[in-house]
Parts: sequence; C-alpha cells; structure tokens
Amino acid sequence: MLLLMFAVLYIMGVNLVVCVGLIVVLGVLLFTVVYRFSRKYGEFGLMKEMASKSVPSGLMGCSRKNVAKNLCDENCKRGITHLVGRK
Repeated sequence: MLLLMFAVLYIMGVNLVVCVGLIVVLGVLLFTVVYRFSRKYGEFGLMKEMASKSVPSGLMGCSRKNVAKNLCDENCKRGITHLVGRK
C-alpha cells in the first residue's frame, strides 16, 4: 500500500523528498501500531477479539425446556425416538 502511494505521488509530480518523507512517516506509524497490537493481543488475540464481538451474547425468547420440547416434537414427527448423544 505504501509503495503504491509512493508511486502515485511520484507520478503526480510531488517532490521526491516529500514523497519519501511521507512514506517513511507512514511506515513507522504502521509498524508501531502493528507492534502495539501484537504486544497487547499476542499472535492470534486480535482475531479472537474481533470474532468474540460477532458472537451473540445469548439467545432470547427460548428456555432450555422449550428448545428440548421443540426438538423432541420435531424428531417424533420424523420417527426419531431418541436425541443424538443420549441413550
């Protein structure tokens, strides 16, 4: 991304010193942000943090009793007499 930005600025005719200076500053900023995230979250922590935000905190409107009853009713209609995992 930084290389592409440098190429676009250079082709637009921006002074070379300004292009290099801007790219160096943005590169250092990017490096420090990535290093800070790595220190805070670890190797896979940031992915886990983002994934945990997309998981709902809970189900609404259903109790375990109602869910079990609905599963049993649907399975009985299909001719299944026991739930998977139970004997």
